[in-house]
Amino acid sequence: MRLTLKGKLATGGLFIALISLVISGIVTALIIRNQNRNQATTALKRAFLLVKDDFKTIQNQLTNQMTQIASRSDLAELVKFFGEAKNSQDASTAMEGQLLDMAKNLFEDLRVGHLSRIALYDLQGDLLGFAALDHGKALLGFAFASQKGRGFKTVSVHLSNTNPIGLQDFRFTTSESIIPTKYGLSVPHRARFEFGTIGRFMTFDAMVPVWAKDYETKGDSVKEIRKIVGLVACSRPIDKVVLNRLSSLTGMEVNLFNKDQLSQGTIANYSRLDSHITDLLKGKRLSSLFTGLTLVIRDVSLGKKQYLEGICPLFNGRSWVGAISILYPTEIFKKNTYQMVKALSVVSFVCILLILPLAFFFGKSVATPISKIATVLEEASAKVFTASSQVSDASQSLAEGASKQAASLEETSTSLEEVTTMTKQNALSAKEAESLTESITNSLSKANVSMKALISALEDISKASANVKEVVRTISDIAFQTNLLALNAAVEAARAGEAGSGFAVVADEVRNLAMRSAQASNNTQELLEGIVEKIDKGSKLVKETDNRYREVALETKEARDLMENISRSSEEQSTGITRIADELQKMNSIVQETAAQAEQTASASEQMKNQAAQLESAIEKIVSIVGRIKTGAKASIA
Repeated sequence: MRLTLKGKLATGGLFIALISLVISGIVTALIIRNQNRNQATTALKRAFLLVKDDFKTIQNQLTNQMTQIASRSDLAELVKFFGEAKNSQDASTAMEGQLLDMAKNLFEDLRVGHLSRIALYDLQGDLLGFAALDHGKALLGFAFASQKGRGFKTVSVHLSNTNPIGLQDFRFTTSESIIPTKYGLSVPHRARFEFGTIGRFMTFDAMVPVWAKDYETKGDSVKEIRKIVGLVACSRPIDKVVLNRLSSLTGMEVNLFNKDQLSQGTIANYSRLDSHITDLLKGKRLSSLFTGLTLVIRDVSLGKKQYLEGICPLFNGRSWVGAISILYPTEIFKKNTYQMVKALSVVSFVCILLILPLAFFFGKSVATPISKIATVLEEASAKVFTASSQVSDASQSLAEGASKQAASLEETSTSLEEVTTMTKQNALSAKEAESLTESITNSLSKANVSMKALISALEDISKASANVKEVVRTISDIAFQTNLLALNAAVEAARAGEAGSGFAVVADEVRNLAMRSAQASNNTQELLEGIVEKIDKGSKLVKETDNRYREVALETKEARDLMENISRSSEEQSTGITRIADELQKMNSIVQETAAQAEQTASASEQMKNQAAQLESAIEKIVSIVGRIKTGAKASIA
């Protein structure tokens, strides 16, 4: 049978509610279980604090008890005296009564303090007196030196014995196996407490030094001092009574281990620690019961029961002696978790009963409007399909036109780029011609300067030739006058006759020389006149050449101005064409983008057409599920 929308909504809502309740129940159960486990861990830590306080109380009791015993003055004097004369038979015989009283007092301390043994040692660590438990009886004795050598006098009595004990009850023995006859360590200077063992059982051990009066002589003065003369040591068993009391205080199981073996405990089948736990505890010296108290927490199964276990190691200094284990039954918080899950199940069932009618009501309230919407959507989808077909056709045409326009614009852009390249090349050529014209103008300017300098030099030469003419003219005048003087000298020599003949020769030579000078002066003057004439012609030519240079310079300047205008116009033309190319490139990008968008629009319109077809198919399915609701000619949405 096919479900209607109302039935599906009601069933789906009920199923979702059921799944949500189941998941919330499981998560809540896990959270509660985790909280219970955390509470159990906290309870274990509190239990260890109770154990620590109880052990501290026992430690203080033992220490106080041993301190009271060690502070007895008669005991201190006895230990002092007998320690000095312990190997003397006479001293032992003389003090036998006092030693008996000491042993009886130790026996009484053993009974009152619930001890397993108590012993008195001298300063050298030798045993002087003791009382110890031995298979339900008490063994007490004291050190004694006899003819057989050093030994002990001992007697075994019941703890409940009320009859007086006399010397006749003691028997001499040369050795003692119940209690150590030698204290192996140095005597401590203050009370010390630690864990000990008797067989496989753990004990509380307390050691207190015995102080006695003594006298010290310095010169003529005698000073009273106190010094250590011995040691009182005791052991109290950590028996099942202690552990049962701790179990009652904590509400949990308590086991004590000597190393990895069970010493005493409330769970007998937990007889040994695992090797990996043993290795872990040995490395936790800083987390012992009386130091850091950092627990090892783990789950453990013992028989059919499961526990959450907390283990704390026990150390004497650096030496690991054992561990104490407290076990919290996991069935306690499992019961709490079960009860909570049971309560959640009841609540879930009630919630389902309430949700069921609400789900049907909700399904009905949702299905009716959806049916109306489906009818309206059916009509709208047909219209959307028709419109999308038209949009698709128009978009295809637009895309084709945009593509053709983009191709044409791209060809125009390519041609304009070529023109731009040619214009830029022309601008560069004009720039180079302008530079060449500038160079020619500079050269003509320099030639003009040189030409002016040449004209000036020629004018200077012309002026100098005029001066030379004057010099030549002066030389000619000098030659003429010299010639006259020579003639006069010749006349005078002729008059003198024979006496003036030599002078006449000289006058003749002077006249010849004057004539030669006049002739040379004439020749020089003719040459200078020819040079001056040539210099004048050269000056005229140079002036004409200078005028031609000036004309060329003016024309070159005009050519340079024209080249500057051409270059400037070419640059402006190149800049304008570049801007046109840039704008054309932007137009090309816009047209390309328009073409792409037109193609996307065409593709989107085609997809819209397909989606419209799919929408029409989906609406038909919705109508087949929710049914048709007709209200008159058209459907309306309430």
